[in-house]
Amino acid sequence: MSTEHEQDLRQQRSEEVVLRAIGDVNQLRPMTDAVPVGLATVFRGEGAALDSLALVNLLVATEDEYRQEFGREISLAPELALPAEQSSFKSAQTLADHLAAHTA
Repeated sequence: MSTEHEQDLRQQRSEEVVLRAIGDVNQLRPMTDAVPVGLATVFRGEGAALDSLALVNLLVATEDEYRQEFGREISLAPELALPAEQSSFKSAQTLADHLAAHTA
């Protein structure tokens, strides 16, 4: 059973993973086309900051950052098959929430 403190810590670490992954993706892009580094950044759907190739790069970067942070693998590719409105990575926040839920 997780304590509230442990859940908060998992959430914070998951948010940091996503923000670092955005930074990783930005290293591959021109500065004029940088993705905003913040939890409100939209990845899929209306107002998305990423095209499909950048989204794939973000998922790979997130998987890498997750492995470094938590010491285990996670696969985010199956989520790509879902419509944007059902996806766990509509935004940086929803992706972080998804990671935190799978870290418990």
